[in-house]
Amino acid sequence: MKKLILSLLACGSIAAANAQAGSTLLYGNVGISNTSNANNSKTMSWNVSPGVGYQFDNHWTAGIYVDYHNDRTNAGGTGDKWMGTNTYELGLFARYTHNLNRIFSVYGQLNAGFTHGNETLDGSTITNTRSNGFAVGFTPVIAANIHNGLALNFGIGGIGYNTSTMEHSSNSTNTFNFNFGHQVNIGISKNFGGHNHRIHREPGTDRHMKNYRDNDGDEPKKHKKVSNDNDE
Repeated sequence: MKKLILSLLACGSIAAANAQAGSTLLYGNVGISNTSNANNSKTMSWNVSPGVGYQFDNHWTAGIYVDYHNDRTNAGGTGDKWMGTNTYELGLFARYTHNLNRIFSVYGQLNAGFTHGNETLDGSTITNTRSNGFAVGFTPVIAANIHNGLALNFGIGGIGYNTSTMEHSSNSTNTFNFNFGHQVNIGISKNFGGHNHRIHREPGTDRHMKNYRDNDGDEPKKHKKVSNDNDE
């Protein structure tokens, strides 16, 4: 029973160390998607999104992010030009992380920010197409811990909603995005500092853990008798 309690304490200490409560998070993501429709039209999208945040406890992180998103569409006919949209976004994020083990974890991130964009034709900005709006998005991600707070992040899309209004116009455009399975997100993140950047154990835990076998039952190890030259 005593061995079980000490083992649970050690596991709890490891989990807390991986969570790194009180640390600063830096991350950067890159996303790419490519869609071909039945009418031979094509849509290509890519985005890059860095951010910085603070991890309050073992699960919650909040901070700010920026995002650049480029979408291009081609009607699919010979000689058709590419219609594109550039979107810049600045906002706040909240992330909830759940550790699966010492290597893998999953998290869901909610973004909410203001947007500014313009439309292009074969890469050239179209006059009077600048717009401003607001966007909200949720993305689930699997993270693999590499070493000491450095992690690789993998996602396959998410859901989002955005609304935008062109300058000199009162009409707004509302869009709902659901791109699970159509977009691949790859990122890297690093936690700096934190209250639990080293594994914490209660005083005396190491000494007591050594007194018990790792793969046997509750039988304690036998201690060697220390000889004393003064003994008779």
